[in-house]
Amino acid sequence: MKIVLDTDKKTITVPYNYTDKLAEINRMIKECGGENAKEKTFSGYLKECWDYAMAHSDTQLKTGVKPNRNAAKVPPVPPTNNNQPQNNGQNGQPQGK
Repeated sequence: MKIVLDTDKKTITVPYNYTDKLAEINRMIKECGGENAKEKTFSGYLKECWDYAMAHSDTQLKTGVKPNRNAAKVPPVPPTNNNQPQNNGQNGQPQGK
């Protein structure tokens, strides 16, 4: 699961289904650890992941690749011609011929 920390805007962006994934994690915790197992909370799980990453920053830190602003632009894909007859018949022939 990818979580984005934006230090400029001071926001954390989580996937749209973060709550569902957290519920699934908690379901597995209860299944394996019993009813007394400690559930993960919305912010607690993020903090746990952050603390782990920071403690292992010597191996978990990844630096993004600088975008190449001078790269040749890829030409857009031309639209398909929807006026062409479709091949709905047998032997590669359009239907009705």
